[in-house]
Amino acid sequence: MTSGPASDTPIIWTELARGVHTCTVPGAVPTTATLVVGTEAAALIDPGRNATDAATVRNAVDEVTDAPLTHVVVTGAAHAGSLAAFEDLTTLGQWSLTEDAQDHPAPNRPFAGAASVSLGDLWLEVVQVGGRCESDAVVAIPAAHLVVVGDLVDSRDDALEGLTAADVAEGWPDGVHTMLGLLRPARGQQPADRVICSRGPVTDAAGVTRFGMAIDELSHADDPAPTDPGGRPQLPITFR
Repeated sequence: MTSGPASDTPIIWTELARGVHTCTVPGAVPTTATLVVGTEAAALIDPGRNATDAATVRNAVDEVTDAPLTHVVVTGAAHAGSLAAFEDLTTLGQWSLTEDAQDHPAPNRPFAGAASVSLGDLWLEVVQVGGRCESDAVVAIPAAHLVVVGDLVDSRDDALEGLTAADVAEGWPDGVHTMLGLLRPARGQQPADRVICSRGPVTDAAGVTRFGMAIDELSHADDPAPTDPGGRPQLPITFR
């Protein structure tokens, strides 16, 4: 299973649940790739940001499984460059990735709204949520109670350090809110209790909520102070 040039940085897989493994993708901006292995096939989610890093990940898949790698899913434009390493496989990405494909390869199975991938006993549910850009999507792995959210959520402690309101895309808070809805279980089902981010450690619904609140607050940091009906600014009141 080869796909062209790869870096010499070793890939170390961590098993999070039955059939679900993650690794840190080497590169200037390290990110997290997810490998899902079912009884019939395997799929990679966000295997890097360019073809070289993605080739390194692809070449390491056989360290985990001998199941055929059949699908690659990218959760947004930042990961679309990896698709060049998988032109022989089925690649999924939100439809808008086909419109700006001059900057990266286009997915050969674009979707609008949602898509699913069967790997045998495991399956993936890919859902467009918007957010920082139209192509932002998340991938639920229902049997493992896991959701892969790409760059929509950053679980690092210093994720928002140095950012200003101008850095927050208009739809970002809404995208996080939409994604939180996917963590809530349908009747009779268990909730998704872990969230895999491209950057930062695995988190949970509480961590996503905190990030959503922080990004929403940051997006309004430059808003004018609210006023009362008489037009007077509502200043903070300090009680001594």
